[in-house]
Amino acid sequence: MTIKDFIIEWETKIIRERLEKLKTFEAPAIIIEKTKENIKKLENGELKVGGDKSLLEFDFVQCAVKKGRGGKIYLEFDNTIKYFPEAKYGRYITK
Repeated sequence: MTIKDFIIEWETKIIRERLEKLKTFEAPAIIIEKTKENIKKLENGELKVGGDKSLLEFDFVQCAVKKGRGGKIYLEFDNTIKYFPEAKYGRYITK
């Protein structure tokens, strides 16, 4: 499994959980629609990431979920590649 495939699965799961919460809280329709669009984009393999995009094509052995500065979660693949889903300017991957 490539890093890109794993990230898409992981983020799709998180966004679907968020969508269910939005529905229970009766969020505005525009927010629910945008969330559904984000899920469709991920399911189609569209992943917009900054940094070294070539790292997305690597296969990995292990993945660890860690917390960085400010308590934000990031993923570390094989103790070398780091993926930040909530970086300052959007998703970011680096070695």
